[in-house]
Amino acid sequence: MGVFLVLLGGIFWAISGVLAEYLFKNNYGVDWVSFYRLFCTGIVLILYSLKKIKIFQFKKDEL
Repeated sequence: MGVFLVLLGGIFWAISGVLAEYLFKNNYGVDWVSFYRLFCTGIVLILYSLKKIKIFQFKKDEL
């Protein structure tokens, strides 16, 4: 599983750089690209946390 995640991270890193270069050439600003990179990453992390970590579920004795 670890090797798969490392490969997936490398692939996304490469795609991110190529996509950013394309957007910069088409007159998108650094602030726009940075915002959407962070926004999409945040959405992915929240979805992962909802499924794996169950961040919004509480035990009855904690309430």
